[in-house]
Amino acid sequence: MLKDGDPKHWKFLVFYYDPEESRLFVAKRSGLPWTINFARPTAWAITGATIAILTTLAVINNVHSIREFKLRHSLRSPGNLQMN
Repeated sequence: MLKDGDPKHWKFLVFYYDPEESRLFVAKRSGLPWTINFARPTAWAITGATIAILTTLAVINNVHSIREFKLRHSLRSPGNLQMN
């Protein structure tokens, strides 16, 4: 895979965007061996799906953590102790 060092194809120095390039995955200038060509609609779909999955997992984790916190603190709360 040839590396494209042309600065006009690199947006913000990290995002590859070349509408004339037909490949979705292209060689990176440095670091990881490849990157996504954001000129392809599939690249945006992959990025959107990844963000949606990570956001969903973060929300599920937070909801679970909040429920655990409330459960632990409701069991220790003096208002829950019954006086006979």
